Amino acid sequence: MRNSICLLFTILTLSIGHGQEKSFEKEVSKISRKIERTVQKEKSFLKEKVTKIQADQDANAITKEEADAQKEAAATYHANQIETKVTALKAELETLVEEKANSEVEHTPNFDETPEEGKVTITAFEDTYSFNFCNSNKSYSKRTTSQFVVIYGINNVITDHQISSFDKSEYKFWGSHFWEVGWSFKTRLSKDASKAYIKYGGSFVWNNLKPKDNQYHVMYGDQTVLEVHPMHTSVSKLRNIQFIVPIHFELDFSKNHITEDGTKKDRTNKAMRIGIGGYGGFRLKTYQMVNYKNNEGYDVEEKHHDDFNIGNFTYGVSSYIAYQSFGVYTKYDLAPLFSGTKTRNVSIGLRFDIN
Repeated sequence: MRNSICLLFTILTLSIGHGQEKSFEKEVSKISRKIERTVQKEKSFLKEKVTKIQADQDANAITKEEADAQKEAAATYHANQIETKVTALKAELETLVEEKANSEVEHTPNFDETPEEGKVTITAFEDTYSFNFCNSNKSYSKRTTSQFVVIYGINNVITDHQISSFDKSEYKFWGSHFWEVGWSFKTRLSKDASKAYIKYGGSFVWNNLKPKDNQYHVMYGDQTVLEVHPMHTSVSKLRNIQFIVPIHFELDFSKNHITEDGTKKDRTNKAMRIGIGGYGGFRLKTYQMVNYKNNEGYDVEEKHHDDFNIGNFTYGVSSYIAYQSFGVYTKYDLAPLFSGTKTRNVSIGLRFDIN
């Protein structure tokens, strides 16, 4: 598949050299910009809706529970819109490639890949051309790229910024976990090839906390505490769903490619990467799940929706170290988990940045 794509790009270059009216590269760039605009537009729509919903809640036009439900519905809707529209644009790109292959190849080129890495010689249209970009290690000079991000790991709390307090945590180590799913953009800081980038985007986060010793969360006004449940619970879990905007400064140590004319071009996500930065966002939904058998022996599943005195807004610091697309990621909320406490959420997990 990769060789086929490279061959199509080679044929494209030949066509441009012979005065073809339609530029394949411009069409590809146009679709790429459409994808970026689509993601940004849906994020903007979501932000406007959330702002309006919050304004309705502040004006007592709707209840807090109604506002939370509307926010979650809006976030789900626009996430689905992004997926649907981007999938359609990718299909449009595949169609464009097929059309070029069928309409612009006047003769079947004879090609020979030389032992030199990345060099391909093509004989077509009574001329000979050499190219250095058709191989699995092709160097891309595009300044901004995009990635689909998936992160999974363990989730817990630290009190008063003291790492030692982790040993006294009332939440299970392996039972508490988190998911983060989102879309990121990676922009080179300099115009020319370098190793410094800014990585930014938007993500949905599911933070889960499972108390130890048969405990569950109980609200007393503006305080949330852990108490022992009167029944033996099979499940006791607090889930906090957020939308965050992370931004990281990244050093990508992938070796740049030097072309025959001495031009340096980027190759990203091919070696070790280090990122450090932070994030800010807002709470979409919070609920507690408690499952147990009652005195009559029946299974009871409770799902209690409330804010549990968790703040509506969050912010924190995060970092990662990765090799190619796989890495280790950690994030730490600087905003307290529960209002009026010094308890803060901390997470560490495995990160996948999929180009």
